[in-house]
Amino acid sequence: MRKPSSNRAHRQKGMAVMVTAAFLALMVPLVGLTIDAGIMYAVHAKLSAACDAAALAGARELTVGADPGTQKTNATNKTKQYLALNFPSGYFGTGGANVDSLVVDDTLAHERTVTLQASVAVNTIFMRWLRVSSLTLSSKAQAVRRDVNLVLVMDKSTSLQRTGSCQTLKDAAANFVQGFAEGRDHIGLVTFGSDTSLPTPDFPVSTDFSSLPTTIENITCNGSTATALGLYSGYSQLVQLGQPDALNVMLLFTDGQPTDIQANFPKATSCTNTEGTMLAVGVTHNGTWTATNVTGIYYPNNGGSTVAGNFCSYPGTSDVAYIPNTDLYGSSINSGFQPFVANQMFGSTSTAAKVTNLMNASFNAADSMGLRIRHGGTLTAVAAPYGTGVSGSLSGIVSYSIGLGNDGMGSDTDDLLARFANDNGSGYKKASNYESTYASGLYVRADDASGLADAFSRVQSEILRLQQ
Repeated sequence: MRKPSSNRAHRQKGMAVMVTAAFLALMVPLVGLTIDAGIMYAVHAKLSAACDAAALAGARELTVGADPGTQKTNATNKTKQYLALNFPSGYFGTGGANVDSLVVDDTLAHERTVTLQASVAVNTIFMRWLRVSSLTLSSKAQAVRRDVNLVLVMDKSTSLQRTGSCQTLKDAAANFVQGFAEGRDHIGLVTFGSDTSLPTPDFPVSTDFSSLPTTIENITCNGSTATALGLYSGYSQLVQLGQPDALNVMLLFTDGQPTDIQANFPKATSCTNTEGTMLAVGVTHNGTWTATNVTGIYYPNNGGSTVAGNFCSYPGTSDVAYIPNTDLYGSSINSGFQPFVANQMFGSTSTAAKVTNLMNASFNAADSMGLRIRHGGTLTAVAAPYGTGVSGSLSGIVSYSIGLGNDGMGSDTDDLLARFANDNGSGYKKASNYESTYASGLYVRADDASGLADAFSRVQSEILRLQQ
């Protein structure tokens, strides 16, 4: 058998060296490109996330400042700050992100945008073999902040004073309204006890709400709980403002069940007053509901004062013939939310039964008004001094509610507040009449006054989330 010559062996070894060299010449750049590409991918992902966070932070900062110019400056500064924080210098050896362009645009009606474009130079490692020493990566992000039109509809009934919650509520509400943008957002306040301020609310919706915390501080907590009346007045504010492209919001606060309705109550035939139909009937209590706590026929806008003149005595049997099926503002008193005895004669039943029927009527009127707001229902003008004089409708309102549970608030009131917010289960409880085709809000419950600040803060966070 012949052995291969030494020359042939040398030739084979030479070929192996050449193949290996060629393979390495191809593979090393490919491996290097893969490593460099991985670095570029990581850097670009970090830059994109930093731009998103910075634009969102800038949009949120549009609430800070006494005027739109200051708000734009604050938004610009906050955007740059968040970009630097989220893409620090030294990340994969970079020198940090550069702001190529940053625009805060407020030319569109009811919305402002923060648009950021940033870039970063990344040094390569293996691509230097191909004479590419660095690459510049860029990313763009935009955040939109819709203007907010918000009406706070706030209970100021006697129970808040009795439980020592009134001042804590006022502090939390004042802090809440200061979280919106002066000069752009419209903020208003409606309070309700046995009555409310008609036709002008406590604080009409305005872009200048710097004095609103003072208005809130001056609130006195007393009276019964005319929830339906408060909601009617609040809805009137947004309908009158008439800005469907903005984020329209209503926030209802209460610490208990509705106890007061406004209606044209028909007089009993034995009542000899000459002043026309009665306008409102309320119930107050000192911790226990009893027949003797039915306390008055009120004007809807008269500081809780009972009607003067020749009215008969209430809750005597000669006052009101029965409770009508509709309140003064078009909401259903016999909606089915709570059991209600239609046309129940006041003179033919016990006073305790009258109280129960009146309470359920108050529940139903408030629930019906809340449902009308959710559906963008039409208001028929009710003239001053007993109404706002506003007519029309507004759809797309997002409703929120806060309940204070330190005065024995029951499950029916919890459900009322969940229904008003059309809560999908994200809050304290899901609305029993939840409708997925309409905007979902949130019902937040505070078990005692110490939880009010957190409750208002949570609602504010939800509103700010919807703005973007």
